[in-house]
Amino acid sequence: MSSWRQAAGALALDQHKPLLRRPEKKDRSSWLKALKERPEANPRPAMFEDDQKRYEWERIQHRWFKHPRRRYWQDANGLFVLGPPIPPGAVVVEHMSAIAGFKRANELGFWPAWPVCQRVLGIEKPVMAHRWEMAKLADSRPELIRCIVRHPHLNLEKGFKHCRFYDEHEMGAAFAEWVRGRDLRREQREERKRLKAERAKKRKRFQPRRGWTGPKG
Repeated sequence: MSSWRQAAGALALDQHKPLLRRPEKKDRSSWLKALKERPEANPRPAMFEDDQKRYEWERIQHRWFKHPRRRYWQDANGLFVLGPPIPPGAVVVEHMSAIAGFKRANELGFWPAWPVCQRVLGIEKPVMAHRWEMAKLADSRPELIRCIVRHPHLNLEKGFKHCRFYDEHEMGAAFAEWVRGRDLRREQREERKRLKAERAKKRKRFQPRRGWTGPKG
């Protein structure tokens, strides 16, 4: 086991209470299927009942209706966004300068993926794969996104960039648990593949010759 996995294993998920409530099953049923299967369209309602409904609609926009090359999507206000939608209850730090917005989020106690990997998980040199996997986990569990830093996009007119920031210990524990589960599933798949190959080899070994009608006498 890697050193950073061992260091993260000491973290307990129940020691860190998420700021955002987890969506109830009755809330998830309306849009969970749309996140797995691409809908033909995602018409915007004239009015959203609450912030949770707005987030559900924007999640589908972010999941399926991005620009094919530039990867931006249109939010509930008709603005172009590069990055995730804002979860209900998340702290929003909006600034004209990205660096100033990042510093303000750090002052509030929230950190992006890179410091979480280095300080909590013990990964000396994180790579982009760590950031992508952490973002994927956060998008599937929006309560882990504790803060969104929002700033104007330099190359997108009337567009904004959203950056995910986390509670470092909460995300570190969740990511370590996710990695352990992923590695276990990978080992189970490899074991099933190995057993399947062994069974196929045995069947081939004892397969009768063509034209063989059985023992004589």
